[in-house]
Amino acid sequence: MSSSQQYYNVLDWDSRFFGRKIARWSSGQFLPTDADAALEQGRQEGVECVYCLISGEEQRSIRNAGGYGLTLVDVRLTFFINLGEWTESVRRGCETRSATTGDVPALKAIAAVSHEQSRFYADGHFSSSLCSLFYQIWIEKSCAGRSERVLVAVVDGVPVGYVTCDRGEGGVGQIGLLAVSEKVRGRGIGRQLIQDALAWFHAVGVGEVRVVTQGANCTAQRAYQSAGFRSQALELWYHWWLLETAVK
Repeated sequence: MSSSQQYYNVLDWDSRFFGRKIARWSSGQFLPTDADAALEQGRQEGVECVYCLISGEEQRSIRNAGGYGLTLVDVRLTFFINLGEWTESVRRGCETRSATTGDVPALKAIAAVSHEQSRFYADGHFSSSLCSLFYQIWIEKSCAGRSERVLVAVVDGVPVGYVTCDRGEGGVGQIGLLAVSEKVRGRGIGRQLIQDALAWFHAVGVGEVRVVTQGANCTAQRAYQSAGFRSQALELWYHWWLLETAVK
């Protein structure tokens, strides 16, 4: 095994937050020769979990993942929309505006119970309270400047939903977190947040917007599709718990 080979990259923030040494697989493929070397190296270095993202088209890698005991924790769907073909269409059911510091407690309360279909909850190795805190920190940091724009839906003066917006590589827009309070679901507020996010992207000159959601989250998929998003990619998230993998 070459000591210079990088099979994975250790994720410092995730490791500190979850209290487990966590890394991310550095390749889009999962091959036995790499897996054997990575398993040995990871155990020597005390890596407990490796996040692996594999394309749904990589059938050989998917078969290999099953053979090495990787756990499938999420189907990752990427959708996109070309704003040159987009026409704003929204029935306004609430006010939307940019997030303020005063909104953060309400938004954290929504985040605490709104992302339970994510891979961290599905894994089973992380407590629900830590997973909840993960998304509370995410929205708090987004409001503090990590995201370029956070839009908030407000009903009767109370924040009831949010969407985070960023511009990534090549100026492509990215919707990050989207959530609506359980108290007002079914009233089209999520769709309105999506439309208002697209309007903001359009206003700042973004031509294409992408969003990632979970395969199990049919509600979010329908909302994005109704706004004009189309499917772009399907990938599989695996978590590889090295200390639980049988020695071959």
